[in-house]
Amino acid sequence: MKVYLAGPDVFRTDSVTHGTMLKQLCESAGLTGLYPLDNCIPDGLEGAEAAAWICQQNMAMIAEADAVIANLSPFRGHEPDSGTVFEVGVAVALGKPVFAYFDDHSPMREQIPTDTSGRCEDGLFVEDFDLPKNLMLACQWAGASATAVQAIQMASNALIPTITARIAPMSKKQTLVCPTDSRYRIELDASEIYPDDPGNGTPAMVYGPKGASGTYECVLDNGEMDSHSGAVEVPPSVQRWLDDMFDHVSDFLDDPDNQPEAKASSGPRMG
Repeated sequence: MKVYLAGPDVFRTDSVTHGTMLKQLCESAGLTGLYPLDNCIPDGLEGAEAAAWICQQNMAMIAEADAVIANLSPFRGHEPDSGTVFEVGVAVALGKPVFAYFDDHSPMREQIPTDTSGRCEDGLFVEDFDLPKNLMLACQWAGASATAVQAIQMASNALIPTITARIAPMSKKQTLVCPTDSRYRIELDASEIYPDDPGNGTPAMVYGPKGASGTYECVLDNGEMDSHSGAVEVPPSVQRWLDDMFDHVSDFLDDPDNQPEAKASSGPRMG
């Protein structure tokens, strides 16, 4: 699986060495990294012609990649590099997952100094959606982490189909961690299967941040989890993962080895 390595890293003084390091990290995670500086500008191209050539090559790399890993760290100010943001938009438009990384995951209102009305020093409102980046980025990426290492591993977990949870033999208890957001997990427990009274047990539970939880079936159907502060909406990337895990959860619940002596009628039982 190929991933395009987007970011302002190409402007570093050690850009080539840094790109080699990123590609090595990808290789160790079972991925092939595509770095913009892998392409060499042909002799004789300068100025606008060289820029157009670079643009075309980067666009071709994004089209070739299965996903994009994007460095969205602040660049020359509070916001990410504009070229990287454009490439993220291209990837999303092409239906390719984007895995972002940047240091500060606090809400934008905490990152950018504002007055009492929420305006920055330029007199413009700063978004107040409790998101670390502009909503057009934060609502579209498949996952976000603090470092390139974490983003690459997240991409590997999501892209490579032979994840342990899917190929491991069935066991009486399983924990399935969401590859795009490790705060969410599915807990499967065969001891909670009651064929004669399915509503009595909770063999498939989903857990999230800040104590949020819910049965797999309810979270899958409603896209929400219960918490001490009320209903918590499940992020779109996590919801997609829950959908993807349906067959695995159903197989676990229907596995004859996980059934007590009194067996219920066939069909998935989600608790």
